[in-house]
Amino acid sequence: MWIDAKDIKPGDVLLGMFNGVAARRDNVQEVRAGWWCRVYVLANGGYDVMTYRADARVYIERGPLFHIEAVSKHSGERLRLTRYPMSRQQCETLMGTISRHPSRRIELVEVQA
Repeated sequence: MWIDAKDIKPGDVLLGMFNGVAARRDNVQEVRAGWWCRVYVLANGGYDVMTYRADARVYIERGPLFHIEAVSKHSGERLRLTRYPMSRQQCETLMGTISRHPSRRIELVEVQA
């Protein structure tokens, strides 16, 4: 959905559109109001900082966020494999690249609000 940049909330997924296709997906961690009607968005675990005019239109996804966890089959110990919450589609894509190991299973865990 299209919204004004001033309405972005933590947990949103910003989609960078190119020719109608989502070319970039950024997970919003923090939103700060800035100088001269600017909005500063920290995304992807604080590694990306994006600046928008407050009235700029951006395309976002809102919905539940997930982490990927590895669970030991022997002890039941859980290990989080993602630094920050992601959308289900991003997690499923990443799960396909995680190496499999016979003594652990990979699970998708929803982040509780």
